[in-house]
Amino acid sequence: MELPVIKFIIESEHLLLHDEHIVRVNSGDVIIADKHKYLISCPLGSCIAIAFFSPRDNFQAMAHVMLPGRKSGISTLHEFFYAETAMEYIFRKSEKAGVSRNRLEVCLAGGANVLKRKNETIHKLLSDNVLHILSENKIKIRKSSLGGENRRILYYNIPKSSLYLKEGENEKVLFYKYN
Repeated sequence: MELPVIKFIIESEHLLLHDEHIVRVNSGDVIIADKHKYLISCPLGSCIAIAFFSPRDNFQAMAHVMLPGRKSGISTLHEFFYAETAMEYIFRKSEKAGVSRNRLEVCLAGGANVLKRKNETIHKLLSDNVLHILSENKIKIRKSSLGGENRRILYYNIPKSSLYLKEGENEKVLFYKYN
């Protein structure tokens, strides 16, 4: 299912880009970037953005997950809110494109306790679940920014093979460059 492109502007390097080249990845979204050039997570609190790539195979995707585990029941409503369900979907799509799981790599951002509640655990449960799934599937984690108390936004510039991270009130910085 293709999601509609949301129109907004982002500064990337020194260019202003807009419209069909940018896709905002909201909570519960999974985007396989077969024709999208820029993916941007909406602000991440306890949620985690998982940027997948296989430089050798030109495969890119992003998932914005908010709950650990797998979606239960027969309804597909909100199925990609769940880490395991969203990641399994990306694994199936990559394999359908001829990219085996062991060639996928990821960068992670989010999993913070932004509300600063002492007894809050969802961010930790989600982080642990995502890390477990990646380990179980032998997916390489190239860079990770998880935990703490700051919100984050992950920017995925596919033409430049680069990911940028904005944490808290800090400026956006180069997070990871592949290729």
